[in-house]
Order: sequence, then C-alpha cells, then structure tokens
Amino acid sequence: MPRRCALPALAASLLAAACSSTPPPAYHTLLDDASLPAQPPAAYALEVAPVSIPSQADQPQVMLRGADGQIRPLYGERWSAPLGDEIQSALGERLTQRLGAPNVTQIGAGGMPVWRVQVDVQRFDLPLDAPVALDLTWRIRELPAQPALLCASRLRVAPQGSDVAAAVAAQRRAIGQAADLIAASIAAGGAAPTGAAAQDTHTQCSSSPAQERQGMRGS
Repeated sequence: MPRRCALPALAASLLAAACSSTPPPAYHTLLDDASLPAQPPAAYALEVAPVSIPSQADQPQVMLRGADGQIRPLYGERWSAPLGDEIQSALGERLTQRLGAPNVTQIGAGGMPVWRVQVDVQRFDLPLDAPVALDLTWRIRELPAQPALLCASRLRVAPQGSDVAAAVAAQRRAIGQAADLIAASIAAGGAAPTGAAAQDTHTQCSSSPAQERQGMRGS
C-alpha cells in the first residue's frame, strides 16, 4: 500500500518540476517610453477610436512572419494587452504629445472642438530578417460636420537587431511615424501630410466620399 501511494506522489512531483522549469512568457508593448518635447495646449481635443486589425495578427501571442512567408505564433512572447488596444493607446499617446491635445476617448471633450481619428490596419508584420511592415488606412475629421480626410499609408522600418524585441521596437517606431503623419494633417487643419512628416512612407490621401466608403470600414 505505501508503495502504490508513492507512485502518484512521484508523478505529481515530476509534473511540478516540469512546470517550474518552463520560463514565464515575455510581455511586449507598443507604447513608447521616450517622451517628446512638451507642446503648448491645443484649442481642441482628440478622439482616437478603437483600431481595426487583421485577424491573423490579433492574437495574444506575437505572430512572427518567417522568410518563407508563413506566420507562426511565439507562445513565449505575448502582448501586454490586446493588440488593437496596444495600437490605439500608442497612437493616442503619440498624438497627444505631438499636438498638445488631450485624448478624450473615455471622458468627453467638455465643449472643446474634437478631431476624431479612425485607423484600420491592413497589414501588421513582424519578420526577423526584413523590415517590419505596417499598412493602414486612417481618417480624420473635425466634429461635428467638417469634411473627412482619408489616407492610406505604407510604412517599412528596419529592426536594429535580429530578435523579437528588436522587431517589436521597429513596429513601435512605425506606429510612431503613422501618428506623426496624422498629427501633421490635424495641425494643418485636415490637409494631407507633406514634408518631413511624409518621409520614408508611401501615403495617398483623398477626401472623396466614395473612396472613403471603400477604404474605411464602419464610421
């Protein structure tokens, strides 16, 4: 009897040892810890809407694109929040720093004019052997009734390293570049971005309602 009881106890101890040897997952964020120079307070507020992202990228774990084009999950590398929330927060934080305008998505504008920002991500790739890719459609409009500007941007940023952290950092810089494009358009009163803000990107803009309906899902 004591011998039979020892077997389950041994199995339990081996299972506990195996579980304790599995390293905890690493968590990544797209929020940038580098602060930009403070800007004078803007006379308007921002409303950054929830971000739409492709389903193949919208996973708790980091999805890595290999040289063969296949995507595989890295179960030991995870996002600190749902990926759409990560991108929305990163864009909102960068826009607030660039423009000096509060992000009032949750609390309301209190009577201030509001620029609504909507982003639809079509491609979010994290390779280790090539620049990361971020393709997105974005729309800005001053509420309540100003015309909307719709733009499509393609950004490619080379990682400074060959590991997952370097790829995530490159994607973080790509999101920062996208936010800079949006900020430049808002600062220009809804005009398409030009000059330094549009360097190293491919961006096309239109205010055509027909093209807007084709390029942006939802309202």
